[in-house]
Amino acid sequence: ASTTDTAGGTERQPKDFSKLASNKYECDQINFDFYIRYKTLDLWARYQDFQLRVRNAIIKRQSLDFIMAGFNGVKRAETSDRSSNPMLQDVAVGWLQKYRNEAPARVMSKVTDEEGRTTSEVIRVGKGGDYASLDALVMDATNNLIEPWYQEDPDLVVIVGRQLLADKYFPIVNREQDNSEMLAADV
Repeated sequence: ASTTDTAGGTERQPKDFSKLASNKYECDQINFDFYIRYKTLDLWARYQDFQLRVRNAIIKRQSLDFIMAGFNGVKRAETSDRSSNPMLQDVAVGWLQKYRNEAPARVMSKVTDEEGRTTSEVIRVGKGGDYASLDALVMDATNNLIEPWYQEDPDLVVIVGRQLLADKYFPIVNREQDNSEMLAADV
């Protein structure tokens, strides 16, 4: 958005919103090879929605693999090795690795002071840690790692691992409490 007084002959200076950034992007093939044993096919064949069940199983596995590679991928190998890389680290460069490679200033991987000196190589959350709570860590990341115009976006979502949420909520739900407190913990 901008303003221009065009009465004096000044021309407006529109911006090309479709302009691509200088980041490189490659589209590489990822194979999804599945098989279903004959015994399983024979077992499922009795269901009226047999084809739907097979299709849904394949789509679910593909989706889970995409997500796994997206979060854990660090490189793309010509031939991936699932036994050595069970989290699909060698299938593709994932979303987090892309940030590490192309926008390291937006990645919180250690704790630094105001002068930029590293005070801790590991980010600790909880009593005696770098952040008292997971909420404080998220707030710091929101305020310092993303552009200001995204910080107030009501659609902003934080994705955290199951164990981090368990660390946050287990002390709350693992005690006797009034019904109102139990309801609040469930929300």
